[in-house]
Amino acid sequence: MQADINAELAAALDNPVASAAVSTILSGVLLSFASVRSCGALKLDGLKPWHLSGGVFGAVYVLALVVLTEPLGPATLFVAAEAGSMAVAAILDHVGFAGAATRRLTQRRAAGVLLPVLGCVVLEAPAVSAAAGASGAKRLRLAALSFAAG
Repeated sequence: MQADINAELAAALDNPVASAAVSTILSGVLLSFASVRSCGALKLDGLKPWHLSGGVFGAVYVLALVVLTEPLGPATLFVAAEAGSMAVAAILDHVGFAGAATRRLTQRRAAGVLLPVLGCVVLEAPAVSAAAGASGAKRLRLAALSFAAG
């Protein structure tokens, strides 16, 4: 639902980047109020630069949702994005990123990560086979972009 609303906002503003910015700014304002209300002043000392990278990744994700909802549709968009998130999460688990417990990437875990990729193939197969040539290839590239944004 959020992707469709942001896509409509992008159409109304005639600018997908502005739509992503409006959505992200509103989220930031609401979360700031909730944060201050729940724990008081923020403690910013001790932050490392990579701690702030989540905001960059979040902006890329929201922008990708806005731009890719129309050409892919919400189902393919979200399945591809979640597949990308799962793939990265499995790698981060495997190396124990940021001090988290290490969870080896076993065959079972790898199969679990590949299932959403199979879901994308099932969702997109009719569109890709019906839209032969450049149009089908474009849909696959857009799904890969959604995977990367996830």
